[in-house]
Amino acid sequence: MKGNPFRVPLVSPTGTNSTKQSVCNWDTNGRTVAGGSGGSNSNQFSSPYAFWVGSDNSIYVVDTFNNRVQQWFPGTNKITTVAGGNGAGIGSGQLYNPQCIHVDNQGNLYICDTGNFRVQRWTRGSSNGVTVAGGNGRGLALNQLTDCTSLTLDEDGNMYIVDRANHRILKWAPGSDYGILVAGGNGGGLASNQVNNPFGVTLDDKGNLYVTDTFNHRVQQFALGVNNGTTVAGGNECGLNSNQLCYPMGLYLDDNTLFIAEMYSSRIQKWVIGDSSGITVAGGRGQGSGIDQLKIPYSVALGPNRNLYVLDTANVRVQEFDVSDSLAYDGRNVDYYLFFQALGPDFRHYRSLIYKEKS
Repeated sequence: MKGNPFRVPLVSPTGTNSTKQSVCNWDTNGRTVAGGSGGSNSNQFSSPYAFWVGSDNSIYVVDTFNNRVQQWFPGTNKITTVAGGNGAGIGSGQLYNPQCIHVDNQGNLYICDTGNFRVQRWTRGSSNGVTVAGGNGRGLALNQLTDCTSLTLDEDGNMYIVDRANHRILKWAPGSDYGILVAGGNGGGLASNQVNNPFGVTLDDKGNLYVTDTFNHRVQQFALGVNNGTTVAGGNECGLNSNQLCYPMGLYLDDNTLFIAEMYSSRIQKWVIGDSSGITVAGGRGQGSGIDQLKIPYSVALGPNRNLYVLDTANVRVQEFDVSDSLAYDGRNVDYYLFFQALGPDFRHYRSLIYKEKS
């Protein structure tokens, strides 16, 4: 056998207050758990732009051109319309080209109702939404949205909204009539205080924002209260190398690791913050509809079972990739920890995690 069968990456712990952090691999073949064909029937999608994986493993899919949000319960025949589905329109029970969803701890849905230039909140079980941001027409004013593509919430209920066509991210407090600029807003560009057609956003427990700066092929981190961003993934032009991104769209943050959906590369990159390159964990085998392929993925998430979920937009489906193995760092106070994997004489992989605790 040529080469060293041992793979020994060094992984930095996230500190004494770190939560449990997993080192996982996923099967390269996915299975369809929602959608799979285009149309307007309840089991079909038309250009789905976003999704959310619930704590019960149900999947909320933003079915953009059908102007609705569908909740799927994999393994059953149950599919429920939980928002919209009453034709495109501006009524409280309608949506118009929605593009994102966030579900809070109470089960309320926050939906970027993009064609109506607003964010709607739908209480669990309600047939109508309430406008909680925008709704004042298209524009650049702080009480307006032009192209809402993503949002996230902090623990105080503040919304962080990506206003793509205005190249900015707004923080919108509960009950407020306007947002506060927290990133971008200086025109589309490559400078550290600019973003160019951003798409996705997420937030860590320190208040740092992570934004997919789509047309700059990078992910930017904006520290709390800082207008200049730092590149934490990509930024090396559009390409297929491990240190490049090509039109990144949705992203998911798991402790100090980003999962990034790349539209044109049709792959999901796992990128540890602080590393100079990422690892492909799904797709990356050319655009296609095979079980090991993706075609223009828009969103990615980890489910409560640690399986990887991908919204495979051009294939009008949600793919689930089973976690094939995992090993966890439990957050203890250590100088470092090492993750080992070795191929044994029986051709099975053996794995271990070794700690050096602080004295």
